[in-house]
Amino acid sequence: MTAAAAPCPDCAKPGDPKSERDKHALLFYGTVFAARDSTLPRSGNGPAPYIHLIGIRPKGVWKGQPSKELLLVLDRCAPRKVDPQPGETWILYADSVNGVPTIPACTRSALFEGSNDEFVALGQPKSLVVPRARKPTPH
Repeated sequence: MTAAAAPCPDCAKPGDPKSERDKHALLFYGTVFAARDSTLPRSGNGPAPYIHLIGIRPKGVWKGQPSKELLLVLDRCAPRKVDPQPGETWILYADSVNGVPTIPACTRSALFEGSNDEFVALGQPKSLVVPRARKPTPH
């Protein structure tokens, strides 16, 4: 999660949506409302470590129970293939690292294109969108 000199791992090609769902704690799709780097306090010499934070409003869930708005940490190696930006909708596979929802370095997470394999393999996700209450109609 923090910047370090260690190289990023080579990632094997992710498996199919069902097998990848079983490997992760959370699988959902939603719209990005914020993406930013946050500098952490320096501990010793060298550059201050940072984490990349992604704010998401989940729209549907295949696995897990995210809140209406979710703040995730993007693993420092994940931006090679995953770089959510505000306004984009993403399908995200995430894990809990020290109690913090984290998008891992090696992930099947992808930009939502409307015909992603997850919808075919896993069906429609459970909606998190609560329908608005109808105004009563006069009799």
